[in-house]
Amino acid sequence: MVKEADEPAADAEEALAEASPAAMALALGRASRSGSGRGLDSEATSFLGDQRRLINLQAEHLHEQRALQLAHLRVRRWKDRLSLALQGLAVVLGVAVIAAFAVLAWQAHEDRGLVVEAFSVPPSFATRGVTGEVVSTDIVDKLSAMVAIARARSFSSTGGVSTDAAHEVKIEIPETGVSLGEAWRLMRDWLGSGRKVSGNVRETADGSITLTARVAGGEALTVTGSAADLDQLEQQLAEKLYATNDPVNIVIYYWSQGRKADAMAAAARNAATAHGRLDRADAFALWAESYGPQGRARLARIALGIDPGLLAGHYDLIDSDLALGHDEDALESSRRMLTLRDDDQPLQHRGEGAAEMRAFAKMTIDQLTGDFSRASTEMSRFEPSDADRVGRLLATASDAAKGHDPAAAQAMIEESKASGSPSSSRLLQARYNLDVAREDWTAALADAQALNAAADSDLAASADPEDKADLRARSQTLYRPMLAAAKAHTGDLAGASALIATSPLDCYECLVRRGRIVALAGDTAGAQRWFAEAVRQAPSLPFAYLEWGRVLLAAGDPDAAITKASAAHDGGPKFADPLELWGEALARKGDRQGAASRFAEAQRLAPSWTRVAEQRRQLESARPS
Repeated sequence: MVKEADEPAADAEEALAEASPAAMALALGRASRSGSGRGLDSEATSFLGDQRRLINLQAEHLHEQRALQLAHLRVRRWKDRLSLALQGLAVVLGVAVIAAFAVLAWQAHEDRGLVVEAFSVPPSFATRGVTGEVVSTDIVDKLSAMVAIARARSFSSTGGVSTDAAHEVKIEIPETGVSLGEAWRLMRDWLGSGRKVSGNVRETADGSITLTARVAGGEALTVTGSAADLDQLEQQLAEKLYATNDPVNIVIYYWSQGRKADAMAAAARNAATAHGRLDRADAFALWAESYGPQGRARLARIALGIDPGLLAGHYDLIDSDLALGHDEDALESSRRMLTLRDDDQPLQHRGEGAAEMRAFAKMTIDQLTGDFSRASTEMSRFEPSDADRVGRLLATASDAAKGHDPAAAQAMIEESKASGSPSSSRLLQARYNLDVAREDWTAALADAQALNAAADSDLAASADPEDKADLRARSQTLYRPMLAAAKAHTGDLAGASALIATSPLDCYECLVRRGRIVALAGDTAGAQRWFAEAVRQAPSLPFAYLEWGRVLLAAGDPDAAITKASAAHDGGPKFADPLELWGEALARKGDRQGAASRFAEAQRLAPSWTRVAEQRRQLESARPS
């Protein structure tokens, strides 16, 4: 659009343009009346010259005007683009603001933690710099530390804590004057389930102090002591607040601090006060973890009686069954766990907690069916944090040794030593499995002797009946059978027989070791009876079938050995040992091609097993040219 200042000039030009045709007609008329050959008179000639100059001037002006209009259009095009860009930016900012508030609203809705307001304190405290905000911040720091500990060790989610200080750092939202902090507080109060905590510090007549905190809608919590012990009193009050807000994870926290009596008392209170089917079942499952295997199994069954689909109940039952040697039951419960849904679990177990419990079930299945490589993978998912990195390394080292990879097992044991102070029992178990993989039974005997001596010492020193029950069960079902096996392989068959006779008759691994020890003593029939009993108690597991097949092959019956190897393979399709036995039996029958095929399968599952590689080389060298 042309500016207004240019409009008079444009009107004049239009007037001239309109007058020119008439004037030109008059001039030409005069020229025609003047006669041919005489030319135009001077006035007409002058007028036509003026018209020519005017036309040239107009043409020049139009040319300049065209350039100006093109420049104007270019500016307008950029202006339109900029306007569109600004409008798009405004839309993006609007969407971002809406998304930010949506995120805030969701976080506020999910907030179930404690919001600690500034405490009121006596003037004498404030003059020393111990203001209400300082006390509030101290308690928040202690609560946050407890939350972090519980999160690292618990399947249950646990609420956070925050202060509600008036001096909160603000981020202003343009043209509103409302800070994000204020918006967050409003949303949290409106949508969230967080509980506000108010409190005070009072001095008493005898010079002591009392800290009081009140959770909104709850009773007052108090602790009393000397002013010099303010930090300790703040810790005590923080623990009471945490127990009120999260009665589940306070139990985990007490366990982590070695305060078992406090943990058991808190778990019992939680079981007595829990409401609703899921929470009641979960409370009994949590309480179960305070006990040894027998007590744990009893409370886990109560939990599953309340809710058969509770993951935590099955987890506790599997843990107790493994400690007692009830491996078939542990396998069955583990497979059952994998069919349970997140939506049927308590809210605090859904998501990450449920995934970790399922990883435990998968790890148990893998270990009980001989898939030791995948068991290590599931172990890392079961314990994803670095809270027990050393213990995880040692457990993985044992799996590597059982999977016939002694080099990897050795490397993990060395890494565990460099990473911290490993538990003596876990370290000795890993070393024992490594020595067995190397077929160094003398070293394995020393490991097992040290392991049993440490267990006996711990059992004698413990004053906790539940700890004693746990240590006793593990000694009977794990440590002593390990020692008995080492004694038998180093020639002490009498000592091995006496020791294995003290193991429970409902322990699967104990029965398998009984059969192996009897076989080493030359009693093939007696060994088969023990293996048959083990198979009766645990028909789904591969290890008794495997040892039974080895005894039959040593007795000169390769066909019967193949039958047992096949059954073992059915129970553990990713277990290399039954395939190796199968290959040996086929080679004994002269079926080199079949043996080579089985050895190849075994080596694929256990690529570091040197024995299988050597057997394959022997077959190759014996092949007719």
